[in-house]
Amino acid sequence: MYYKTKSKAIRASKSENLLVVNRSITEYFLTKNYTTFLDTIVNANTPEYYEFIPKDAPVNPYFDIEIYNDSEYFDNPNVILELCTKQIMNYFDTLDVNIQKIILQSHNAAKKSFHMIFRVRNAHGELVVLKNVARLKAMYESSILKDLKCNGKHIVDPSVYREGLFRTMYSSKSGENRPLVGCDLSDPFNDIETFVCYTGNNFVLAKGLACSPSRASTSTSNSTTTTTRLCHETDTQLTNKDTQIIKEYIETTYKTNVINVFTQTTPHTHTQFIIISLDDLFCPFRGACHKSNHQYIVIDKHSVKQKCHDPEHKDLKHLLGYISQLPPEVLAVVHRVLAIDTATKECQTYIHENFDPDVQDILFDTNALVFQGNANRRLTTLLTGHTVGCLHPRTVHEIDNSGYCLKCLDCRSVFPSQLRIPIDPKYNELTTFLMNVNQLNVTNNISIHIGNTSDDFSCDVQLDESIFNNVEVTKLFNQILDGHKIAKFAEAFALCTDNIVYSNTQWYVFDGTIFEHDSDMMMVKQALMKMSVQLFAIKQHYEHLPHTQQYMQILKNVKSLIVKLNKPGFKDDIIKEARYFFHEKDFFSKLNSKKHLVPFTNGVFDLVTRQFRKTQKEDYFNFSVGYPYIENSDTTDQTLHNQVTMFINKILPQQEVRDYVLKKLSECLNGDIPNTAFLMFIGDGANGKSQLLNLMKATMGQLGEKVEVTLLTRKRNNANEANTEKVKLMHKRFAFLSEPEDGEKLNIGLLKELTGSEEIVARGLYQNSMTFVMEAKLFLACNELPEIRGEDTALWRRIRVVDFPSRFVENPNEPNEYAIDYTIPSRIREDITWRQTFMNVLLEYYYRTDITEPLDVQLNTNEYRSQNNKFFAWLDENVSTSEMDVLRLSDVCMAFLKKRAAPRALTQYKTHVEQWIHQRYPTLQHKYQDSKLLGIQYKGWKGLVLNAN
Repeated sequence: MYYKTKSKAIRASKSENLLVVNRSITEYFLTKNYTTFLDTIVNANTPEYYEFIPKDAPVNPYFDIEIYNDSEYFDNPNVILELCTKQIMNYFDTLDVNIQKIILQSHNAAKKSFHMIFRVRNAHGELVVLKNVARLKAMYESSILKDLKCNGKHIVDPSVYREGLFRTMYSSKSGENRPLVGCDLSDPFNDIETFVCYTGNNFVLAKGLACSPSRASTSTSNSTTTTTRLCHETDTQLTNKDTQIIKEYIETTYKTNVINVFTQTTPHTHTQFIIISLDDLFCPFRGACHKSNHQYIVIDKHSVKQKCHDPEHKDLKHLLGYISQLPPEVLAVVHRVLAIDTATKECQTYIHENFDPDVQDILFDTNALVFQGNANRRLTTLLTGHTVGCLHPRTVHEIDNSGYCLKCLDCRSVFPSQLRIPIDPKYNELTTFLMNVNQLNVTNNISIHIGNTSDDFSCDVQLDESIFNNVEVTKLFNQILDGHKIAKFAEAFALCTDNIVYSNTQWYVFDGTIFEHDSDMMMVKQALMKMSVQLFAIKQHYEHLPHTQQYMQILKNVKSLIVKLNKPGFKDDIIKEARYFFHEKDFFSKLNSKKHLVPFTNGVFDLVTRQFRKTQKEDYFNFSVGYPYIENSDTTDQTLHNQVTMFINKILPQQEVRDYVLKKLSECLNGDIPNTAFLMFIGDGANGKSQLLNLMKATMGQLGEKVEVTLLTRKRNNANEANTEKVKLMHKRFAFLSEPEDGEKLNIGLLKELTGSEEIVARGLYQNSMTFVMEAKLFLACNELPEIRGEDTALWRRIRVVDFPSRFVENPNEPNEYAIDYTIPSRIREDITWRQTFMNVLLEYYYRTDITEPLDVQLNTNEYRSQNNKFFAWLDENVSTSEMDVLRLSDVCMAFLKKRAAPRALTQYKTHVEQWIHQRYPTLQHKYQDSKLLGIQYKGWKGLVLNAN
């Protein structure tokens, strides 16, 4: 029975003691328990079921996460999953528990959806659950998860924390086919544990955890809290003795001469500092000496630091130490001059008059920047019921800029728990001091008298090192929050990001396979936005600590940075500064330099070791074939393999020619193999040669290229003229050209340049000239062979002519005719398995050493050579063998030219005749030399004769 309204279903469930559940959002029904509900889901053909979460039922913590494809986290959802897990760990950190993490996923092209359910068990094995969904909502709203948004949409959905529905495992939303299934990142679980309200019988309610701080990140022992016992003097002026004490300390400790010691007060905040001018030009920020800008030291209520007058370094400071580390005599001067003692005395008076007449010594914590003093036992009882697990709380009075409270040093609980008690303005020394201490965490302008320059000064922020567990990262974020937002954020960005390179004014991002050119800096900006994870970590850490003024200032700075990080101008400034940290000078010389590797999307195949391995950043590829490598042994579709093989066999039916062509194509895999052959594929139309080259180009991916035939038919470019076709061949290993126009001739010089494995100089449009070694092997497909002028031996050593005898027609009737398959182009273009199969064929032929040039190719090449040499063609028609004759050069020239040849022409014709004889009659002596016939001396070629006609 189904109920159309929730209220009717709830009333029925109470009377029958059954469980309310839902199908397709609109239909409520009752079931016996979660076990029967799970059976219903599993047995359904298309599950569309939802768990109903009552408002008063105990729940396990859960999150509903939706990451759309326009989010920077779409390709890296682990960041969000880890943040959610950390939130739960922090929430239960004060209890001894074991946390089981259950992750379900449901993805499509538009978004990735996750359900995270946490099952928490205590040391007794009891399930620890929250009282109701309202408690879970409070936990969510107190975490950084509520601030995670993309384009205004919450990544962690807040709407699920109310009485309502929650999609179950194996279920899809109506009209969608994306069921929730287990994720590989999940801990092991039973299906029934995915119901958020499933508790079983052995469970307890979590108590006292709402928005509670993490003990691990906040507890401080007496041994680590730095406190300083203070004197009670009121004079805040430096005496001559004070100056001498500070001067001797600085000169002895830092081995430098002191020019002057004086105090300086900021005009707006009345914050006082001790300034020590140094006779020292060496700048630690520059690593060298300035010509005139001296260094100086600043001592404030917190630390000792060195600074520089140079405007370039005005925002930088070098921490020398903390005032708690100063010698007693120097510390006494600092306390008195900086009014710490006066404030301490008035703090004791304030507590004595208002809260505790028995209070004794008051201590100023120079790290936390708060006053503390032990409270009597009567006041300790005020914390009873507020402490977490503390039977005998160590209670202290604590005063900071936000007011007064009682605090337990063990569990960090405070009273009052919401707001601190404001300090009465009549305690002016105390309130002024606390305000000034707070101002140390923001930038103050102080005037330094040397050189009449102004300098920006801000006190050092010291983050808890447990946030990052990395000293270098923590140090950089200290400086970022201390005011050095651009320069230090850029440095931190480089330290936390190892897949970005800046070279030759361009950005490149390594995606795990290749370095992609980031022309619009979108990928760099996305990587920069991921730095918000570090900022969220800081924010989350301090949100769970007591709200002292120091921590509130850190939170304020962090939130400001998060907002700024979403502003285009701020990102651009950081990226501009980051160029210096990401710059790699010789990056371009390394790109695609490992020519024996074939880059796939899942790794590289090493042609030298015959091994496939994972791609490394140091491989430096910005091209790949565009699909994953699959070994031959992994090819399960034998039908597909047979289809590709049959396709090749039909195009090249002769075994010797087919082996030769595939061997030459396989040599394109290795860019180190010299480019010594230029294969011309000829034959009437519809013979498959173009489809074979298209398959080869698709198989080579970005390593293959189709270029215009004008690359070989046009005249040579001027030195400064752009040639985009040449530039396209840079780092390519295979290239082919289509048929030239009728009457176009191949340029011999260009052909020799592009087939000689020599350096090529080329320039793209609006680009500088570049030099690269030609790796690509060239192939030409044509119905009619183009004309080549001249008889260049080096050129003809490279040219090979391959005839494609097959024809693909509608109704095959003749030998070498096959039925045309119009789906072949689509398969080559769309089906990567064709490319993967052909790649395995090429790899097989690459390692074959038994293939030689077939006779058919030799004959076709010689015929083509003869057709392009009119003199050779004339010799073929007019010269024949005759054992009793001698062929003389003068007779040949007279018969061919119809006149006597000039001496220079005679030499050229002699060379051509020798070449012709060497090709046509290799058994005859091809050299022009003295011969004797029937006792008569002749100069010529013995055994040949001019035909009578």
